[in-house]
Amino acid sequence: MDFKKIKYSVDDKIAYINLNSPQNLNALDAPMVKELIEVMDICADNRSVKVVIISGGERAFSSGGDIGAMRKALDGDILDFFGSTIRDVGTLALKIRDLKKPVTTSIKGAAADACFNLALLYDFRITAENTKFIQVFVNNELERRI
Repeated sequence: MDFKKIKYSVDDKIAYINLNSPQNLNALDAPMVKELIEVMDICADNRSVKVVIISGGERAFSSGGDIGAMRKALDGDILDFFGSTIRDVGTLALKIRDLKKPVTTSIKGAAADACFNLALLYDFRITAENTKFIQVFVNNELERRI
């Protein structure tokens, strides 16, 4: 299991999944989503795993979707990019929801947009004092109406 965007380990029946893309505050991109889908399957199949804990970085759990990847997609097939990304995030959400083991998270800093939504799926959320849950589209909608 050689992951580039996440860290995964199992210790004493607990699966630890750490979002590991600090250069962009753990922004959710296609490779990270695919790795998270894969690791959810691993957790589901591993009978020794009884609990899953998902964590992010010190400054941010996740900054949400990878804006840089979205900007690059504007030069290519944007419908394919967003269609496959949205489909994969939906698959990830279903895998988290359907996992027959408790999923908890440790959140520090920002949990934005898609990762905020995913955090709502977890059975338990443990947050630091500096945690902020952010849905950017809410602010944009309010600005358009003013």
